[in-house]
Amino acid sequence: MKWFCDRNVYGESGLPWSSELYNGDRDPVYDMTNIEKTDATHFMMAFHEGLGDEEVADVIEAMAKVEAAYLK
Repeated sequence: MKWFCDRNVYGESGLPWSSELYNGDRDPVYDMTNIEKTDATHFMMAFHEGLGDEEVADVIEAMAKVEAAYLK
């Protein structure tokens, strides 16, 4: 979330925040007391609707291995 709070962008365009179409607060302040801990202890997995049974089985197997490692 640091990238969001610091408004980090790719290149020097400043987009999306520099866009004249952006109607949000230009200098927001966020209370993110627990964000660093939360970010360090969670992860996101993106899935595509084109995944087949084999890929799903592989993900399930990998997640079971990760869970077993963390439960030790």
